[in-house]
Amino acid sequence: MAELLARFTRRPKAQRVICVLGMHRSGTSCLTGTLESWGLTLGDVWRQNKHNARGNRESQAIIDLHDTVLAHNGGSWSEPPKDVVWTREHCAALRRIIANYRKEESWGFKDPRTLLTLSGWLEELPTLEFIGIFRDPRAVASSLQARDPRSFANLDTGIALWMKYNERLLAIHAQRPFPVLCFDASAEGFAAQLEVVRGELKFSAPKGDPPFFAEELRHQAAQSSTPLPPDVAALYEQLKSIQVGT
Repeated sequence: MAELLARFTRRPKAQRVICVLGMHRSGTSCLTGTLESWGLTLGDVWRQNKHNARGNRESQAIIDLHDTVLAHNGGSWSEPPKDVVWTREHCAALRRIIANYRKEESWGFKDPRTLLTLSGWLEELPTLEFIGIFRDPRAVASSLQARDPRSFANLDTGIALWMKYNERLLAIHAQRPFPVLCFDASAEGFAAQLEVVRGELKFSAPKGDPPFFAEELRHQAAQSSTPLPPDVAALYEQLKSIQVGT
């Protein structure tokens, strides 16, 4: 009888969900692909597109939901609204997405828009884990310009957008610390950071396959001779101060 009672009172193992946080063009795809190579389930995601030979590892369903939420609040990924409120319909759509992973012990997702829409996720998944990544604002702005020269003809536009995303990243980290990597590191340095993170997140080392990261995944180098505005430089230094290994 005791064994029977224990079977029905035993709590189910908590599901682990990991979210990658970072600005567009900042190495989030590389980091997410690495997490998948360590065994994290991503589900149906983009594995190839014209801007990323290995795909951005994003779920179109999540992207579409985030775009809908941002539009409802009068903004978009490139024009972040000041405040974001989720409607009942948005929350219901999110629950349907989450339900697709109900059989997984652990799964994860990434979409840079999550930095703008995180409140809805935390309502549904309060134990959501984070891992973050950042990159030199000049490299991000150059990459945005190469992808969309019309919208980001002026590098200052991309740098201003970098500020809005990474201010949120830093604020979230201050409230609930999590591992943060720097995509500006050398190939060896970045690999070392990944190993630190793998240990912190308790993933087993992948067997046989080469590392997901390759130097050619970084298409734009930072124009280091271009000075940054003081507030941007200060935020960049703050991010570097919290990266793993410091």
